[in-house]
Amino acid sequence: MKILTSPVKYVAKRINDCYWWVRYRTINKMHVVKTSLRPGYHDKDEIMLFACFTLLQSYVENELSVFYDFNVKIPEPSRNRKKDGLGFLELQIQKYHSKLKELEELDREPDLDEMSQLDSWKRYEIIKDLYLWWTEKRPTRGDPGDVTGHNQMFEALSKKYGTKKVMGIYLNDDETTVSAQFGYEMETLRKLGEDALYVEEEWNDEDQVMLEQLISVRNSLWT
Repeated sequence: MKILTSPVKYVAKRINDCYWWVRYRTINKMHVVKTSLRPGYHDKDEIMLFACFTLLQSYVENELSVFYDFNVKIPEPSRNRKKDGLGFLELQIQKYHSKLKELEELDREPDLDEMSQLDSWKRYEIIKDLYLWWTEKRPTRGDPGDVTGHNQMFEALSKKYGTKKVMGIYLNDDETTVSAQFGYEMETLRKLGEDALYVEEEWNDEDQVMLEQLISVRNSLWT
């Protein structure tokens, strides 16, 4: 019987390996990151941002949500991946604050093991903040030109004076041949354009800060 055990296990392992070889190339393409970017040209900085946060979103919704199911025994048909992923994160965050409170009441510093555990729980708090920023806050931004009113005013002036004339003055900054009213409107349009650029820079800075935070917890994104 022992003689047969090893060949049987070997065959079973080979079948299992072949099964996953096929799945990893057809269904479970773990090496591929599908972002929410629309088809078209995108600069590498934008692709990098979306790829990294797509991985974070997948980690919360497809991996941590399963752990939450195991903990509270949620039936599969009613599972909400976002809710369950956040639920798991909240459990870890509660542990973090409970431990801090315990140490404060005992009036002592954490030992090495406790410091390691606290650091692990703290990272879940960062992950939660990053996830909510990516899935809820950032999508509400809109276009900087729309937010500042630049695009709306440009469209209105284009209808009033013609796009070619507006673009000519806008780009060449020559208002000597236009009326005082048109000159005032163009000055306002340029100011709104500057405001739009400022908003875009602010958002780019925010993207950079959040991306750096995500990289700081990279080693925690595994299950």
